[in-house]
Amino acid sequence: MEKHNRHIDELITKYLDKSLTREECAELRRYLAEDKKHLAYFAEIRDLWLYNTALWQPIISTRSALEKLKKRIRKYTSLVKIRRTVYYASQIAAVIAITFIFHTVKESNAYSATTHTVLTSTHKSEVTLPDGTIV
Repeated sequence: MEKHNRHIDELITKYLDKSLTREECAELRRYLAEDKKHLAYFAEIRDLWLYNTALWQPIISTRSALEKLKKRIRKYTSLVKIRRTVYYASQIAAVIAITFIFHTVKESNAYSATTHTVLTSTHKSEVTLPDGTIV
């Protein structure tokens, strides 16, 4: 009788696990139709199965959610590092650009202080230099 119960327990477990073959399903149905006690036994095993899966389901979901969160944190951390690198590179580029522009403006002001005047020998002109000298 105990071997029979083990076999029935295996059939019920396979049924609840959704891995029961057609032949096994027919055997389980015959067993349940034999007696109302068999149906009550099946209901008891089913309730235990459902309670157990309901009990462990949140833990599994929590673990998978935690793994997803860890992946998102790793991705965010790598994005922060990339953004930080781009930020520093843009700051260096801005300093170089400002230095270049300042140098170019200073050089152009130096050239603008130079005055070229071309006159023929018959003309006379008076030019005031940047230092105030009159030539």
